[in-house]
Amino acid sequence: MAPSIRLAGLFASIVVLASASATARPHRRSASAFERWTEVRDGVRHLVRRDGPFAYHVVAIDLRTEGLRIASTDESTALPTAAHAGAHRWTRTSTWARRTGADIAINGNYYDLTRWRSACGLAMSDGQRWRSSYDDRRLNCFASAGFGEGGQVSFFNSRGLRKAGDLPAWMQVVVSGSPALVRNGELVDIRHPRHALYRNPRSAIGVDKDGTTLFLLAVDGREGSAQGMTCREAATVLRDLGAHNAINLDGGGSSALYIEEEGGVVNHTGEPERPVVNHLGFFFDDARADDRRSARPPTVVYPGALERSTNGASPALPTPLDLDPTTKVDRRTLARPATTPSVALSSAASLAVAGFAATRRRRSAANPAIDGAR
Repeated sequence: MAPSIRLAGLFASIVVLASASATARPHRRSASAFERWTEVRDGVRHLVRRDGPFAYHVVAIDLRTEGLRIASTDESTALPTAAHAGAHRWTRTSTWARRTGADIAINGNYYDLTRWRSACGLAMSDGQRWRSSYDDRRLNCFASAGFGEGGQVSFFNSRGLRKAGDLPAWMQVVVSGSPALVRNGELVDIRHPRHALYRNPRSAIGVDKDGTTLFLLAVDGREGSAQGMTCREAATVLRDLGAHNAINLDGGGSSALYIEEEGGVVNHTGEPERPVVNHLGFFFDDARADDRRSARPPTVVYPGALERSTNGASPALPTPLDLDPTTKVDRRTLARPATTPSVALSSAASLAVAGFAATRRRRSAANPAIDGAR
């Protein structure tokens, strides 16, 4: 074998090993890493972690907490009606949470605007399967999590169960995604769907081996220095926190983790919060929750007539917005007066951010699955 060939092979091996090491341990602490755990309320803790290109939030919920109730979006509130001119009545995670009085909420299933479809894969609310859900061979939304009274939880493969089939009688709420991240304590070998192999903002959920602690993960991306994560990297975070089983939910610009006690959505995706088809909410019965449920803002209507190509073409993956990592760009301050000091953007910078968001929407329109969330 020629020396040049041997050297090329050695170099390729080093690159592969280095890449695998970086993927397997996405949150190895660097000198500038920041980590903070806070107790949101009894039975709920919130982890904020930033380390290099990775920034994420984890909410750990003790499923044994007295008074805990878990619910999801009612299908009837999401379907088109004549009164809404045939538009899907989908809501932002924060809107749904405030309207229902949820203390914690996260976005749920993938969805498809192009074909007037609602939730990809099995979805269930109050023990009723969604009749409008659909299957998508590009995504294979069979990674599901089911919940019932008393903190009961099960992570399972829902292939063939979307419309019929036996489910445990206790199971009242189900959300689904793709792909599975952790199975029986082991990282899943993830090769599909395509978006899973690239760094994007993400939402994911997992549960520990005893079934007593639920983890909600929201990964920042497309903003500042935060690049998002691959599904393998997100899986590693959850497994290292103690997740025995975990699944990936809709992500990209749809990713939203809502914490009422901390003012609303805490994660960042580089664009304004999107309306999504369904949500997973956690309610704690106490006086604070009762006070919030007395004020319910109206549902946000999201027109379902957006034009999107369905020819299966896969556009080039966009480059994350490259801003100074020391500059904080809080997308929430653009929609309402800031309650804390924030960085003022120049007119040119504001136009650049707006143009980037528009480019994201145009590029992702060609294939709703490419970034995991449209």
